[in-house]
Amino acid sequence: MLGIAFSPDGTKVGTASYLAPEVVHDSNYDAFGCDGWAIGVCLHVMLARQYPFNDPRHQNDDRTTVRNLVKYYNGELKYQPPASSAPCQELMRRLLAPHHQDRIRLEEVVLHPWFVTGFPENYLVEATHMGSLPE
Repeated sequence: MLGIAFSPDGTKVGTASYLAPEVVHDSNYDAFGCDGWAIGVCLHVMLARQYPFNDPRHQNDDRTTVRNLVKYYNGELKYQPPASSAPCQELMRRLLAPHHQDRIRLEEVVLHPWFVTGFPENYLVEATHMGSLPE
């Protein structure tokens, strides 16, 4: 899992830039939801060449990043995806939804129109048959 985890002594370890907002609020978080968040961060970084919630003036300031995540979680900060196609922006917004219950699930990502664009016509049929996708 990218983001943050708990070490054996109970302290949090990881990279603040990949930290899902719910981890700041509660140690009982959904790991798969956090992985979806981290995938959204990776996609954002690949397109924008910067992390979505880091302050550009203080790129290595984890405290500022965590404060921005709290603001985002509380609705005080809005996420703006980088310039890209409308389907890609929509996927990033869903991956980086501030609350895990609103976030797209990983099983849905592989069916998203942006993700499957350019795949062979029989991709969904073959992937489902091979057990890679839910029926």
